Amino acid sequence: MKLIVDIKKKLPGFSLEVAFSLEDGISSLFGPSGSGKSLTLRTIAGIIDPDEGYIALNGNVLFDSKRKISVPPEKRNIGYLFQNYALFPTMKVEKNLSLGAKKEKDKKKRKLEVQNMADLLSISHLLDKYPFELSGGEAQRVAIGRMLLSKPDFLLFDEPFSALDESLKIKIEPEFARIVKESGKSGLLVTHSKREAMHLSKHLFLISGGQIEKEGDLPDIYWNPGTKNAAELFGHQNILTIENGQIAALARKQEKAGKSKYILVHSFKETEEEANVIVLSSLPDENGFLHNIQSLIDSTTFTYNRRERAEDGTKLSLIPNEYSFLEF
Repeated sequence: MKLIVDIKKKLPGFSLEVAFSLEDGISSLFGPSGSGKSLTLRTIAGIIDPDEGYIALNGNVLFDSKRKISVPPEKRNIGYLFQNYALFPTMKVEKNLSLGAKKEKDKKKRKLEVQNMADLLSISHLLDKYPFELSGGEAQRVAIGRMLLSKPDFLLFDEPFSALDESLKIKIEPEFARIVKESGKSGLLVTHSKREAMHLSKHLFLISGGQIEKEGDLPDIYWNPGTKNAAELFGHQNILTIENGQIAALARKQEKAGKSKYILVHSFKETEEEANVIVLSSLPDENGFLHNIQSLIDSTTFTYNRRERAEDGTKLSLIPNEYSFLEF
């Protein structure tokens, strides 16, 4: 399986210009709200045509502005899981699933396909229920089942967990990953959740302002985002400025910084040198205590994991332990 996307699309106040390709497995299109994630998915699905560019799946051209090719959505054979799941409210679960299996003309075979899918997703007991009677997780499984029954060549997931509360998301993500893996399908997941991207995909495209900021395999791209903007998109907090080969907030020289303007610190270690930070507050976490600290040099705030809790107001001397440099 190979998907190639190279498109441009202008909307009032926003321009999308992305070029990427992906092969087997699930990849994530990760970025903040308004970055162009869902718009990119809609162009791949054929719901919206780009202004110019090219889209191809497994060698089949889906869109080509130069050759004036635009394959209709229903002929692209792409499964699309919408944010709200788009189940038909007046149809029971069995009927909703059956619509996905409409390629099978034999009614008995179609019914068997629906039952097999219901068994796979553990929703056989829901076949006689209406969508309004389902929980968020149940509705999601029905929507996934309907999509898979259409036997698509490729899957698109538009923030499939956005309608669920946090505790339910954590429970459902492993099941979602299992279902997609067992389907043997490849796809593209749109999300602004770092956890979802890491749990459900191995390759990631970082999108910001309508452009691909960076791409790579996880966790490499997480630990080495390369740029300050990419690090911020991932939610990294400990991004410190380097000035004249020295970390400004710590007043410590940093070897091998080169021309890097920032350093992303993943962990610190304490030294016996003069204190350069002060503890503002702390909270327990899985590694001991997460401390909010402030530089005594320039008032920059960041975080520090420590096995033992340091009292508020404690002064410490810190230097980076694990880190990566950011070019700009």
